[in-house]
Amino acid sequence: MNSAKYFQIFVLIILHSATSCSLSSDSKLSDLSVQGQSSIQQAPWRTLPEYLLLSQADTFECSAIGEGGDTPISTVAFTRLVLRDDAHLVFNDLVEEKNLVAKLYGLKGLWLTDRRGHNQAFKSLSNLTLKIPSLCACDGGPAPLNSFTRSEHYYDSPMSLLSNGIDWIERQERNTDKIEKLKSVLLNKNAKFLDRLEAAEVLAYSRGAQGLKILLSNIDEDLSGDIFFMFRVTMPPWIDNVVPALKDALEGDQNLPLRGALLVIGSLSINPVFRKEIKPYLPVLKRRFNDLITKVKINEDYNEEDFEILEGILYAFSKYGESTSPYLIKAIERSLFNSELRIPWAHLNQWEHEILNSLEMLLGHKHSSVKETAIQCLCNGLSNLSNPSSTRRDIEKLIPNMRLAAKSLDENESTYSSGDLLELIEESLLIHQFSEQEH
Repeated sequence: MNSAKYFQIFVLIILHSATSCSLSSDSKLSDLSVQGQSSIQQAPWRTLPEYLLLSQADTFECSAIGEGGDTPISTVAFTRLVLRDDAHLVFNDLVEEKNLVAKLYGLKGLWLTDRRGHNQAFKSLSNLTLKIPSLCACDGGPAPLNSFTRSEHYYDSPMSLLSNGIDWIERQERNTDKIEKLKSVLLNKNAKFLDRLEAAEVLAYSRGAQGLKILLSNIDEDLSGDIFFMFRVTMPPWIDNVVPALKDALEGDQNLPLRGALLVIGSLSINPVFRKEIKPYLPVLKRRFNDLITKVKINEDYNEEDFEILEGILYAFSKYGESTSPYLIKAIERSLFNSELRIPWAHLNQWEHEILNSLEMLLGHKHSSVKETAIQCLCNGLSNLSNPSSTRRDIEKLIPNMRLAAKSLDENESTYSSGDLLELIEESLLIHQFSEQEH
């Protein structure tokens, strides 16, 4: 679809929205009542992956996320729904969902497709102060729903969502005729990093499961993390057979494909279609975890790849409703984690407090090596400013217990001295407190 055609559609959307405002109140409400009842009963859009993605979204995403300003797939799904002939009914249906994030997407869509419907929905939503998870540019975390209803920032505005979505679709469609060339760029380790990343993005969009298989079978260390993040923002929910493409990597013995598959699984958890399909694979992840526990013995040298695989497994567990706390405790007690551990706090959702309670319990463990690791985990969570501020504030409450644990170490059992750990605690606390003052 070319730019001119998109522009025509956009003008029609605005005209439809403006025209709807000029209708008489009685006739408009009457038409909506009859049309809405019959359409919602049939509701052909309710089975669309785009609708499912927005109706079950647990985070509101602006039109640009991350340091690179990537367009999230939620924005693309939003745009595809806006371009439907029955878009005003679709977004009115979203506003009626119980999910607050879905309601917000519905409100944004009604601004573009039915201004009168938007104004009615705005009256009820603009007073809601309940917090929803959000991600805009590099800023993430809970924010009051009504802080987004007025679209005070460009990236959360309906126009920005639509504009970025159209740009994204056009860019992908322009590149679909260059698949073989892009594949050769991706596999060329001497090619420019950004060129390889763009090739991965287009493969994810245009080839779906096939593109994923290509990436998993040809991945290398340089691109692993960045490429698989592209699937988080690029893999359309309307692509089939993604989970079978992950199966070989999950069950195989190659570390890089396994790490990549774990990143994809965790990242795609935002999509309810994938979430349902991946859930049966959790036993495979549990087996992989137990394999790691068996492999790594106390005081054995740490393997960085094993370490990253374990982080990926914890991340995937937390995203699919599996309590991560028992696995974390077992890993720490078996000395599987080292001082570089980065627990994926931002993705732990309902398991955050359970894990904090577990770490607090480990501060009183009989083995000093376990106490030491628990202190390091908590310090890492406190000083890492990419973690949610609410998480860091919860960790701050454990500082007195962390200090006591550090002072009680048997230095014959631990890698670091009590003084070193006390210094680490104070440094982490200062970083956190400085960040709090800045905000």
